[in-house]
Amino acid sequence: MQPKLDKRLLVEDGSNAAMGARLAIIRHEIGKTQIELAAELNVSPRSYHHYEKGGRGCPADKLAILASKYGIDLNWLVLGIEQEPSPNEMVLMEDFAKELDRVLSEERISLSMSQRKAVLAKWLQGRQHRRIEKQDDVKIWIEMVR
Repeated sequence: MQPKLDKRLLVEDGSNAAMGARLAIIRHEIGKTQIELAAELNVSPRSYHHYEKGGRGCPADKLAILASKYGIDLNWLVLGIEQEPSPNEMVLMEDFAKELDRVLSEERISLSMSQRKAVLAKWLQGRQHRRIEKQDDVKIWIEMVR
């Protein structure tokens, strides 16, 4: 029998690398380039690039701009989770995580643990907001953080 997973540890990660991965996901969702989003946040493209790559943390005032302009939950952006997954969501997330790991292995794709957690957190957020009804193509989610 496998030990029970701590569901928060599956997705929650407040590191700069994880927040950077979530910034990349957001940028892809809103259809912006790093240069365009840097301009909106009034930072240099180089600074924004460092935020996405986890080289430095994104300042709180810039996170607040993203949250207000694009309706992004700050708890999700900073920690990777906004609410506890239900038992059903947990089962679905574990299935998605297995599929994610299978594709990563088969395609020989390397993601950091922070990037992996960011993908899982965003997928969970989509489920919780009813934007995702079934298992989406895992490869789409992987591309958002690469």
